[in-house]
Amino acid sequence: MPTYRSVAVILKRQDFKEYDRLLTVYTEKMGKIEVVARGTKKIQSKLAGHLEPFCLTDLMVARGRYRDRVAGSVILEDFNQLKSSFEGIVLAGYFNEVVDLLTRSHQVDQNTFSLIKKAYRTIDRYFEKNDKKEDFRNQFLIVLSFILRLLSLQGFQPSFKSCFYCKKDVKEEKNFLSFSHLSVVCPACQKRENNLESISPTALKILRIMIQKNFPNLKLTNLADTTFWEIQDIVNKLLMAVGEKEIKSVTLLRGLMRLK
Repeated sequence: MPTYRSVAVILKRQDFKEYDRLLTVYTEKMGKIEVVARGTKKIQSKLAGHLEPFCLTDLMVARGRYRDRVAGSVILEDFNQLKSSFEGIVLAGYFNEVVDLLTRSHQVDQNTFSLIKKAYRTIDRYFEKNDKKEDFRNQFLIVLSFILRLLSLQGFQPSFKSCFYCKKDVKEEKNFLSFSHLSVVCPACQKRENNLESISPTALKILRIMIQKNFPNLKLTNLADTTFWEIQDIVNKLLMAVGEKEIKSVTLLRGLMRLK
């Protein structure tokens, strides 16, 4: 039986038949694929421990008539700090759900795979040394900045600089967002589209910073609660506009943030 192998991360696991699991994985060489992990629900399964979420895994897959199946797996990088924290699991789970939503099957993209690895490593480093409210909020913003970058890599880059209609750079004033066009709209063009949402100058400025390539080094201090919640609401509405599906884990993440 022919096999292939690739470094991979597990985005999602689902029960499949009595003892098996259906895995959604993002691989370096094949992009996003679905594979069956046979017998991994059994207590004595040796393979199960190597097919956990939030790991970098060397995955061997055997081609099947109907579904490919996992033939072997070895953990290459285990993000223990991330997985030892409930907050870390929630953040990484949220990111995984977004990756699964935005990516298409069997489309290879080295930049997307590198972004996923960088996101895991960034979250893992944070939980190695921090648990303060302000730091966790900043980490949430960093994850959102990874998501903005992911949107761009998938061909849905939001425009926070110039108006969609007149193409002029927007001024430091109350502007508007078009989620159908993933773009900011200036006050002069407001009447050209229905269902626009307002965006504050501060939130717009921060979103411009977040979408830059140096996002892992993002550090925002003294951020008002209203601005923080405005930013995360905007990013999740952009995701819903693109994916046409609500992110389930965002509710848990928002609740966790309110407790911090």
